[in-house]
Amino acid sequence: MKTWQNYPVKKDSNNNYYIAHLLKGHYVSDYHVIPNDPMGAYDYDEIAAFYKRLTGAEMVYNAEGDLVVQKQVVPEHAIDELKARKLTEVDNWTADKITGGFISECTGNPVRYDSDKDTQLTIQGIALNVSTERFANEYPLGCPVRGYKEGETEKTIQYLNAAQVYTWCADLSSHIGACKQQGWIKQAQVEAALSKEDLDAIILD
Repeated sequence: MKTWQNYPVKKDSNNNYYIAHLLKGHYVSDYHVIPNDPMGAYDYDEIAAFYKRLTGAEMVYNAEGDLVVQKQVVPEHAIDELKARKLTEVDNWTADKITGGFISECTGNPVRYDSDKDTQLTIQGIALNVSTERFANEYPLGCPVRGYKEGETEKTIQYLNAAQVYTWCADLSSHIGACKQQGWIKQAQVEAALSKEDLDAIILD
């Protein structure tokens, strides 16, 4: 019984691995088979197991007893389902980026502030009243907002005056807009994908 060590492994110009078939000098590929050998000269199970380890593809016996590469048939609707799943991932990725914090220099120095929904609503609500007597009475030192100063690992309170609150909100809006544009680019890539491999190549970092 011949063992797998007797079979050379070659690599073609397309970087596809083919396992040489010594019986007729053919290579195992989508277009070739290892014909049934009544003499039992080859350990077909060993060949199939090694081929799967090497390429990830299955080899099966056909009705004639030949060992052939099992083509994976993907239903036509499968790509649409994969796209829908990927689009959901893109939506979640975009939302996480939006609420994951942003940097504003409204105080004159870069500070990383929270951008979760509660913080957005709170500061944007305060911005509606910065020119009123209420703002002056409630925040005589300025509106307190916590954030990470550059190079620091603990939050500190920044007291924002009226103009700084406006700038903070403008920087937040720019941050949200940039995140959405990144999401739109990823969505377009998903829509243009033609295969699972195309979708897997879309990295959400």
